[in-house]
Amino acid sequence: MKDLVWDQRMLGVFKASACLTEDEILVLNAWAKDKSIVETAMSCHMSERMVSRKRRSLRMKYDNIQPYNDLPKRRKKQPKRIKK
Repeated sequence: MKDLVWDQRMLGVFKASACLTEDEILVLNAWAKDKSIVETAMSCHMSERMVSRKRRSLRMKYDNIQPYNDLPKRRKKQPKRIKK
């Protein structure tokens, strides 16, 4: 989601459509301001691992609601690895 430009309209549409938790909203706002994971963790009083989980959750929610809203392009997805 780093390749997306987050403006106020897009943030509003995403927040209204994605059913975000309070923690996810804090992480999303920090992410939109280009804060690093460490800066976000410090400002939100979370661990770095928790911020990474929240970002992953936000990516999945964005991909799920994007086809049904006027949000910009889909993110470039990495191919899934098959576990053996």
